[in-house]
Formats: sequence, C-alpha cells, structure tokens
Amino acid sequence: MKRLCIYVIYDEDGIIDEYIDYMLRKIKEHVTKLVVVCNFRIISSGESYLKHADSIFFRENTGYDFGAWKDVLCKHLGWECVHQYDELILSNDSFFGPFYSFLDVFNTMDKQPVDFWGLTEHPGGEHGGVLYDAHLQSFFYCFKSDILHSIDFFDYWNSMEYPQEFIDAVLKVETKLTLHFMDAGYRYSSYMMQKLPNYNKEWNVNPTVSDNYKLIVNGSVPILKRKSICFYYDGFEETLSAIDYIRSNTDYDVSLIWNYIFRKCEGNPNYIGYDLKSLEWFYNSHDRVFLYGAGMFGKKMQSYFLYKKWNFESFVVTSIRDVRENCKNIEQIDFSENDGIIVTVSKLYRDEILDVLSKYGVDRKNILYGEV
Repeated sequence: MKRLCIYVIYDEDGIIDEYIDYMLRKIKEHVTKLVVVCNFRIISSGESYLKHADSIFFRENTGYDFGAWKDVLCKHLGWECVHQYDELILSNDSFFGPFYSFLDVFNTMDKQPVDFWGLTEHPGGEHGGVLYDAHLQSFFYCFKSDILHSIDFFDYWNSMEYPQEFIDAVLKVETKLTLHFMDAGYRYSSYMMQKLPNYNKEWNVNPTVSDNYKLIVNGSVPILKRKSICFYYDGFEETLSAIDYIRSNTDYDVSLIWNYIFRKCEGNPNYIGYDLKSLEWFYNSHDRVFLYGAGMFGKKMQSYFLYKKWNFESFVVTSIRDVRENCKNIEQIDFSENDGIIVTVSKLYRDEILDVLSKYGVDRKNILYGEV
C-alpha cells in the first residue's frame, strides 16, 4: 500500500511546536511519502520538528487548508505524481496525538467498503443562519484508490475556488465535500462510527469538542482537537477528563499538549478564556484561593483545579439563592491580605464584581480574571 499524506501547518508566529514532531513521526510509520505544507513563509523556531517530512512547501495562507491541499495536488506535486499512490491522506495540525497507534485506524478502515473516510464526523447543524449537512471533519481525510484516481476527484480540486475567509472554508467547502462525493456515487464512513456504532450524534453538536472522553476512551479515537481545550466550550470538563485518562493510561506525553496551550494563551487570555501561565503563578502566589462565581465558568475552573490537583477554599457568591456544596456568601468570608480570588463569571459582570470585592477590602492585585 503506497500512501501519500499532505499535512498542513499554520501558525501566525511561524512556530513549529513539538507535538507536531510526534504526530509526523507516527504518521510517517504508515505512509510512503509525507509532504508538509507551511501556510506561512518563514519558520521562526522548531524547524527540526519537521525532520520526518519528505518534502516541505511554503506558501501564504491563501485558501487555508483546502488551498494548501489544492496547490500541492494541482501544482507542487501534480496529478501524475499523485496518481502513483494508492491512497491519499489530507490532514492538518489542529489536533494532538496519536494516543494510540494509527495501525488500528488503517486496519479497521481498510476493511470497510467505502471510498473515503475520516477519523470523525459532524452530524450537521447551523451557523449564522446557514444550515449544513452531516459531513466528515476535514482535519483528517483518507481517499482510497478508486476515488483518488477518478475524474471526479481530479475535477473537484482543479475547479475548487480558494476560500476567502475561514468561515468560507468551513461552510462552503468542508461541510459540502462529503455530500459532493456522495452525490457522485462514492461511499464514506468514519473511524469514530466504526468504533462507536451506537453513538448518538446530536444535531449542531461537534463531537470533537463536546464528547472527547467517549471518543478517546470508549471509541479509541487517537486524537484530541486543540480547540476543545477552552473555557468557552461546554465540553471543557470532558476534555480535561480525557487528557487525564491519556496521562494515566497511554504513553503519550501530555506536556506536548500543555506546552502548546500555554504558549498560545500567554498574554492572550482570549485564546481559551484565561492565561494559564498567569493562572499558575497566581495560584502559587497566594495562601488561599477562592473562586468567585459558582455557575458554568466556576464549575469549569473547578475541573481545571481538579486536573492540576490544586485546592481552593470555596466558591464565593454575592448572594446564595440555592444551597450549594463548598459555596459561601461573600459576607461570610474574612479575607486576608494574601488571599487570591479568581473571577469565574462572564466578563459582562466584571466591573460589578470588582466593585463588590473592593467594598470588602480586597486589593485589585489579589484578583485574577480572564476573558470568558
């Protein structure tokens, strides 16, 4: 089996992170040729992490991942070269792993009577008033020989227009590719549904954000999407549980995950809601730490504390309407000068909360808030 893989990397700072080195090494074990596309012109650091690539192309981020795949297929390699291979993998750097060998993935999907497949699939949904169909998620496609060598595949990529905006790449290309080839008579499946045939796909819910524990632990899906590590998403606690499982039950070094996340959110709390490096410093700099707010973001911060094996004194609220475990009214607490308070409510209420804390004598330097 001769496989060609085209793997796309984009980083606005031109940095190649170490998790990519591990990913490329594991992909290379199962492909004949590994082509890496950097959707930026200059690598500022981490060039050695591309040592497993057979060739590297540099380009602007025109058309995002789909533009990169199109350019390699139609220009840099060309179809005569592409057609020397039995299978084509199109992938990108938007996920960590693999936590398990790709061998089971390929062995499982080689047996399926399909023409193309992905690791996961989205059940379809709505964005900004635009409805979209169920589809394979584009961070990992595999196209088998029949479709790879077809005129349909050739025509699709030659005629594809470069997406102008990221949302266009999603709504106009990713969400339509699966149906396009289905309508042309080709069959598809996903590794996720082969391993979890009874999985309940919920409309407008992205499984790689909301359900990572089930995918990774029960479904042996060997990857974790980067964007799932975010205080904004409902699946944040599930994702932390999945990483904890990976840490305890696989050989994967989860520091590869956290090194990337810490780098991206340092000085930029908007990235996941909090600057985790500042959060760690804040925690270690105070004798006692309280979480102000016991709602959605408070529970997510509690999950992060549990993952880190940190302790906090209690949740703090302005008024307790319901009896909650480990939750105190602010009037019940005698704050000391070395207590820290992490605000875990929406930034819409930040000024109001800061005023309340000021009235209770809490110095601003003992308060940390994010951008949730």
